[in-house]
Amino acid sequence: RVYLLQGCGTICFFLLFWFIRTLIKAGNSAPLPYIPLLNPLELAEILCLGTTALWVLAVNKKQELQTTIPARLWVSVLTAALFIWSNVALMRVTFHYVYLFSDPAAYFLQNNTLPMGAIARISIFQTYLTVLWALWGSGLMYAGCRKLKNRVVWSIGSAVLGINTLKIFLVDLAQTGTLTRIASFMATGVVLILIGYFAPLPPKNSGDEKHQGEQR
Repeated sequence: RVYLLQGCGTICFFLLFWFIRTLIKAGNSAPLPYIPLLNPLELAEILCLGTTALWVLAVNKKQELQTTIPARLWVSVLTAALFIWSNVALMRVTFHYVYLFSDPAAYFLQNNTLPMGAIARISIFQTYLTVLWALWGSGLMYAGCRKLKNRVVWSIGSAVLGINTLKIFLVDLAQTGTLTRIASFMATGVVLILIGYFAPLPPKNSGDEKHQGEQR
């Protein structure tokens, strides 16, 4: 128990700390070419999240340790970390394959820092970010409805889709014409209708309500 909680837990804590520190890095791996997800930095970040996930699973297999580290809390933390990391990974792809074409000298940035502000102003990045958020929102809603039967997960997914919809019209289409805006509204509405059909709100007596009933 001491080894699992204090020994492995301390290692996972430092891994997550290092993971957070590296999120601002551009991932330059010279003389090796940059390959999305297969470069040294992102492989190490994936290893950090995977190791922490395995530790959480190992702790929750022990009946006496389940109340010490709630599984739901750690799953939420790791899911949020994975969401943030996926956004940063998309930024790195945009940096290496789009941004450097306009500013090659940026490859030699001091401390290998990722220029997040400049990348966020690139239109193609915003387009891909919209797709990424749509995948996250749809995936969470489907998981909350079909797999986990959990209203909280479903609600988080719907919130992501709602924020993504606002982003489409306030950011992505800020400089487009009226006809394009109307078409985008219609396309987004069709996507939301399909998601509502295939992943409706789970019933109250499932998922998190069952968990609360067991605690009582």
